[in-house]
Amino acid sequence: MALAWQMANTSPATELPVPQCCLPWKRSAAGCSNGPLSTIDILTTASLVVTGVFDGHGGDCSARYAQEAMLGAIAADRRLHAGLGGGDADVTRTALKAAFARVDADLLALQETCECEPAPARGEPSRGQHGGLAAPSPPSASSSAPGQPVCHDGTTALVTVQLGGLLAVANAGDSRAVLCREGQAVRLSRDHTPALRSERERIEAAGGQVVTARGAARVLAPAVQGASTVKALSVSRSLGDPDFKATGLLISEPDVAVVPLVAGQDSFLISASDGLWGLVGDQEAVDAVAVVLAEVRAAGQKGGAAKAAARALLKLAQDCGSVDDITVVVTVFAWGAASSGGSASAAGTAPRGT
Repeated sequence: MALAWQMANTSPATELPVPQCCLPWKRSAAGCSNGPLSTIDILTTASLVVTGVFDGHGGDCSARYAQEAMLGAIAADRRLHAGLGGGDADVTRTALKAAFARVDADLLALQETCECEPAPARGEPSRGQHGGLAAPSPPSASSSAPGQPVCHDGTTALVTVQLGGLLAVANAGDSRAVLCREGQAVRLSRDHTPALRSERERIEAAGGQVVTARGAARVLAPAVQGASTVKALSVSRSLGDPDFKATGLLISEPDVAVVPLVAGQDSFLISASDGLWGLVGDQEAVDAVAVVLAEVRAAGQKGGAAKAAARALLKLAQDCGSVDDITVVVTVFAWGAASSGGSASAAGTAPRGT
């Protein structure tokens, strides 16, 4: 699903990168279900661009809720707008962290009212492979069909906010943002997994346990008396996930990077779920997008570059053997006068196993 908002009272810089933003080309069916779907949301104006990648696990209702609540919070946060517009990195970081905390607290409060059991991940009960999702809707027992509980799921969240020549990236989970600067990949986020030493130490200090299963480090949820299985997740930060949040094993605090964009050097930004990054390296992805953009320019095409690049990354991940949900956003910066610029947005997904 794509969500586009127009915001008033924005003040463009004298020169800024005019983005051409494209989300991927395939779309999952909407509806709350046990199986993870994929989604991305985007908000654009002449001077403000917000993208979000929400990769759900154990169900899709947390991601549904988060994609609407997070982007709504950012759209209304004038402190964030002022911080970015004024080049104040500290204010920007504080505002984004507050937005993540608020959305997570509201989501957990809603999940607490659900009278249902945790939803199993697709094809593997209680062992949280996480994917993406699609469509805005608060989590509630009534939103699912009988036999499809939704209350104890969670989602990663990667949000980018660009105002003029300043870009902020906030990430909780293992989606990733990579900038192309003079042809080189510059990673702007950190993958939050239990394999990271700092994350593992934090989890263990909270009384948690990290194990290696199916080749990946996973945090175990506290054992439930009488349960025959134990939930495990391969991410260490998320929104939702009440079974892990109750004892502080997972947290929602994002890492926030604030990056001045450099005219003529910064060409595009890739934001994607781990369905891409699990098999495709940062520089490999940047090189693939650069080839597509060069081909579009050589053909004299005026539009569609970002969409073509997103399609190329989806195909690259699938050709490499990815069977996870793949969600990609490609933002192409066209440097020029703000008064003559504009933006174009589109949305879609590549669901698991397609």
